[in-house]
Amino acid sequence: MSEKIASNIWTWYGQDEYRCIILVGELCSALEFLALEAAAQEREISCCLECSFDDDVTQYIDAFLRVYAGPLTPELRQGLEALQARYYHLSDAALLYREGERFTQEEWQAMRVGARHALDMIGWDDVKEHMGSLTDDCHAQLKKRGGLKTQNDDHF
Repeated sequence: MSEKIASNIWTWYGQDEYRCIILVGELCSALEFLALEAAAQEREISCCLECSFDDDVTQYIDAFLRVYAGPLTPELRQGLEALQARYYHLSDAALLYREGERFTQEEWQAMRVGARHALDMIGWDDVKEHMGSLTDDCHAQLKKRGGLKTQNDDHF
């Protein structure tokens, strides 16, 4: 297995590669949501599934796949693409809002497994305790330089 993405975080920080760190942080936050059990996912969604999930999760996966220029194993790329495809092909039953049952369909379980595997391939557990403050600092550094764009600005 090749080097995990997370092993590059501190090198990127030292080289002012703030955008890479932000992309990884956003991606892994999205994957953490997908990896949660059904009850926890239900608590995390702020409103309807379509707007919360599309805006907060699928955009980060898409942006990472489009923008990230670092080393990416074919297995991780395929896993992330499979997660996207699974979401875009969820059945009506999986998307239907029924309180307490929203994420209980088997389709969601397959996404949980895929998300957990992707987090492991990235090495997320090795850096996640630092990523909140690190990404905040990266955003601040980019803002100081006038180079910060939001996710709605074509993601960098």
